[in-house]
Amino acid sequence: MPKTTSSDNTYSCLKHDTVMHMANLQIRNFPDALHSTLAKRARSQGVTMSEYVTTLLERDLSRPTTDEWLTAVRKHRQNQPMRQIDMGKLMDEVKGEWE
Repeated sequence: MPKTTSSDNTYSCLKHDTVMHMANLQIRNFPDALHSTLAKRARSQGVTMSEYVTTLLERDLSRPTTDEWLTAVRKHRQNQPMRQIDMGKLMDEVKGEWE
């Protein structure tokens, strides 16, 4: 666990002898109900709200945006042959599953 070495958000890792600089994030006009839900979930995970929110943001930001994902899909599909689909046959198959 990092140990605070000063009040300017500088942390040192005793194991690795490194210094990390961490920023602060303040959220204004944060809805009380959302704050309450975050606090409950953080408690249920046994972590601070700061740690819980950091985990949520890390998870979200590690994924591509919708536009990035669509761009990758389109690029992939450009290299794939176009398939012909018989919609009538497909509808008959689906209809048969529901009867």
